[in-house]
Amino acid sequence: MKYTFSIMVVILFGMSACSSQKKLVEQAPFSVEKPTCTPFDGGVEASGSGFILQLPISMQTDDDITFEKVFFRGHILDPEWVTEDGKRFLQCRYLRKSMEKPDIIMHDDPMMEVGNQPPGAIIEKEEFPFELKPEEAVIAYQHKGKTVYTKIIGIKDKSPLIFPGRQNN
Repeated sequence: MKYTFSIMVVILFGMSACSSQKKLVEQAPFSVEKPTCTPFDGGVEASGSGFILQLPISMQTDDDITFEKVFFRGHILDPEWVTEDGKRFLQCRYLRKSMEKPDIIMHDDPMMEVGNQPPGAIIEKEEFPFELKPEEAVIAYQHKGKTVYTKIIGIKDKSPLIFPGRQNN
């Protein structure tokens, strides 16, 4: 009997604790048909690399929906509307940051090193709130004044785009 009260308290706290996992809805007022991810590489390190995520959206209702974020492969992306060949879709671009380091002066005389920049401040990375497979993404959107999350599956990888680097002759 004395353990019953303790068990009830643990259960109540467990049920009322804040959840860091966002709630996903099953039925969204839109559908995503044949989403694709296209990796790209600029050919030289300075030009960058990354991927383009394209989400063809078909609206099922005339509701006012604003797309806010897309969660994909550990990245939180900002979507934008794009029209190509008469088709309208959401597109997210991810550009990997260059790992290039600035030149540093190393010298016996510390005064010669005065111009060196200190290492950049460590920026806290926003915690990724979903566990997703590589072919899955979550779309966050505003619907009727409330932020809603829905999962899409079946994202196909397309052939990479490789842009040749410029040679200086």
